[in-house]
Amino acid sequence: MTNLDIPVLRFVNSIEDDGKTRVQNAFSDHAGLIALLDDARLSEAACSSLETLLSLREGLYRAFSAMAAGQAPDPCIAAPVQHAIRAGLSRADIVLSPRGLSLIPGPGCTQADVLSLGAHALMTSADVARLSECHRCTRLFIDHGRGTGRRWCDMARCGNRAKAESFRARRRAGG
Repeated sequence: MTNLDIPVLRFVNSIEDDGKTRVQNAFSDHAGLIALLDDARLSEAACSSLETLLSLREGLYRAFSAMAAGQAPDPCIAAPVQHAIRAGLSRADIVLSPRGLSLIPGPGCTQADVLSLGAHALMTSADVARLSECHRCTRLFIDHGRGTGRRWCDMARCGNRAKAESFRARRRAGG
């Protein structure tokens, strides 16, 4: 499973910034965000305002970032995330299958509920232990490598720049 297979991570990473600022969105409007997350079944849910979705995104980012650093999220951050997850759970349908219990968006779920259920699924999965944050930008990813040493979100995005900087630093130090 790649990070692209986890819609809530795609949602949290829906920024264009190459640094740690998180000010430039990867979409221009609500429809652009929904298109970015088209396989997350958001178009089937009741519409949530763009402001609600952005607030949820930043709350989830701060919570996941703390978890990636091995820390508990600050209570001021955790409370709104917990509230959003509770709201999503209250409108979820429970499905029993041979693979176990799963929660799916039920009737009346909003787009924020669908994303909150995705956050709940990630937070309660084994993958949460492999959650990392890129050292160069704010993107979060699940490190499926053999070790736990991956430091950047993607080789094409941040890894190449990090390796180029390291190479230039070694060249400067060498003479």
